[in-house]
Amino acid sequence: MVEHNEKIDNRAISDGLENDVVASDIERVNVVWTAVLVEGLFTVVAIGLSFLGIYDHDQPLVQLAKSLFGEWNGIRWLIFATLAAIPMIAGHWLIDKTRPKFYQPMQDLVEKFFFPMFAQSSWVELLVVSLAAGIGEELLFRWCIQGYLNQLLFGLAGAVIAAVFAVTISGVIFGLCHFVNRTYFVMATMAGIYLGVVMLVFDSWFVAAIAHAAFDFYALLMIKAMQPASRE
Repeated sequence: MVEHNEKIDNRAISDGLENDVVASDIERVNVVWTAVLVEGLFTVVAIGLSFLGIYDHDQPLVQLAKSLFGEWNGIRWLIFATLAAIPMIAGHWLIDKTRPKFYQPMQDLVEKFFFPMFAQSSWVELLVVSLAAGIGEELLFRWCIQGYLNQLLFGLAGAVIAAVFAVTISGVIFGLCHFVNRTYFVMATMAGIYLGVVMLVFDSWFVAAIAHAAFDFYALLMIKAMQPASRE
């Protein structure tokens, strides 16, 4: 009788663990696909504005084809994008190592929100999320909003002033859309302005998108590798 009860208890424990694992897997997949769907919506909006003629500064798919198969081939653009990601990655690494006081709210956010969200995700899932964010956000904020502002202001203020205002305004809008706390807003705004400059320098949203994706992938891998309990 005792052995029978122990078997029942062990089976119940096993079933409970299996249910927890299944629930965890479902939650992880939901987080990944939710992120991909949200970023995909940005892509749809940006390309939709282009195809509807609301904004059409060298349609994104046409520009992507030029980037991959035109005068500069895809490998060179990937190299440029990788180089463009280095300053952002280096800045993140430096802040993470020095832990200045202003970064503490961001660190708290990472440990309490982002770490539980992505800790169980595979590197493939993190890569998918990063690519979706890089492509979707750069199409909307840099190619579409920054490009439109630059085009709108060009005839009124000249090329240099138009570019400065377009990069700054689109960067601030990018930061506002990431407003979780003030630290995140400031860092996202700075990243948005930097990526805006990248797009201007290379005249390609694709380079900015891959640089963005590379940084996000690095940041998510760092989050996944965290051990929050040891940092308390």
